[in-house]
Amino acid sequence: MPRLSILALLVVSAPAAAGQIERHVAASSGATVLVGATVPAGMQLTFYSAKLPAIDGSTERQALNIFDKLEKTLAKQGLTFRDVVKINVSLVAPPGQTRPDYDGFDRAYRTRFGTAAQPQLVAQSIVQVTGLRDPHHLVAIEVIAASAPPASR
Repeated sequence: MPRLSILALLVVSAPAAAGQIERHVAASSGATVLVGATVPAGMQLTFYSAKLPAIDGSTERQALNIFDKLEKTLAKQGLTFRDVVKINVSLVAPPGQTRPDYDGFDRAYRTRFGTAAQPQLVAQSIVQVTGLRDPHHLVAIEVIAASAPPASR
């Protein structure tokens, strides 16, 4: 007879008013990313293509550069990092290393998410890739933002 295994994950949902994003936070303290987010009907989703750094340097430095670029891109649509609900990250191992610098990326991420100025966390996926378009690129970041439709903002 096959066995059935069930994995339970305790999730705390931030209270949401009708028509607002519900952010699902892991019950463990110190979480820096969401377990997930529920976007209610009627909200506008905007999917941004992956941004690459305009500079060489460490993973942290490149990620900070991309976050600067994303901030400007979001602003053109009247959005901020508060509107981001999902972030997808591709990391490349620096030359001579076998694993990406996850800590360097995390330091850059923490300058934009979960701060006093911008306390929202986002759902996050990070994958290791063998390379990006330019051999000096160590990180690529794409985001999904959710907001009220433009006429409602």
